[in-house]
Amino acid sequence: SKMEEQIQNNTSTLKQIIVGLNATHQDIHSKMQLLTSEFKSLWKHLTWVESIRKLESELASACQQLNKLQHGTEAASRGLLSPSILDYRTLRTALVQVQSALAETGRTLPFPPEDEYLYAYYQQVKTKAVASQDDLVFIVTIPITDSSTTFNLFKVHSIPVFDQGIGHWMQWTRLDSYFGISEDLQHFISLTEQQFGECSHFTPRICPVIVPIVSITSASCTKSLYYGQHEGCERQLTSNQTEPIIHQMGPHWAYSTQTPWHIILQCPDRSGKNPIHPRITITGAGVLREKGICDILDC
Repeated sequence: SKMEEQIQNNTSTLKQIIVGLNATHQDIHSKMQLLTSEFKSLWKHLTWVESIRKLESELASACQQLNKLQHGTEAASRGLLSPSILDYRTLRTALVQVQSALAETGRTLPFPPEDEYLYAYYQQVKTKAVASQDDLVFIVTIPITDSSTTFNLFKVHSIPVFDQGIGHWMQWTRLDSYFGISEDLQHFISLTEQQFGECSHFTPRICPVIVPIVSITSASCTKSLYYGQHEGCERQLTSNQTEPIIHQMGPHWAYSTQTPWHIILQCPDRSGKNPIHPRITITGAGVLREKGICDILDC
């Protein structure tokens, strides 16, 4: 009948649809398996790449640490402290602790433990590297001062002076290049040019501990002259002396004349010009203070 024929046609159509759906499902399932497999491979690849990147980062960090250690060790071999061994923050913390421990002893650090002075500490402290089988230790020695080891240091200048009594030019001999008197006035030091060169170039200057500290009661010509005395001093005749003598001492001029000397001081002013100052007369031996930037003209 037509009804049965229609049912058969519909059934056949449904079978075709089901077969098509099954084929599509199978195709989708296969593709999903392929995508899953590719995703797993991609995930493994990404995980591998991430592991490689992490390893490279760790290796770079290790190389950086080794380079810092190498620089620090090389600096320590020269007695210097490197920030790669003790960074600024750690150094400042250590200095604050040292300053606190010294508070009741009468001693102190040469510079305040503040950021602006940390560079000076890197130049001043002494560092030594000591290696064992398992460890590498850096020993840092920080200078400490007190009133008996802090000195006012002077550069010693000796120029001939005309002695009216004997009618000759005389000059003190065997003087130290530098003379220092302690803050407690109980000790002094004497430095040669070489010893002074071994001191630091910061203020206050820190000198090696090999410089002897001498009791103020010990004999010294330089010390005697500092106190206006002549004990233990020697003078010698200066031949072929052409007078007058003018010698610069930092911001000052030292002079020595046999007869009155008329000069003009030509000093620069704030405008950069050189105004001529009135003529002055100097005689004997003395110092023109704060005139080191001036030119001295004979007149």
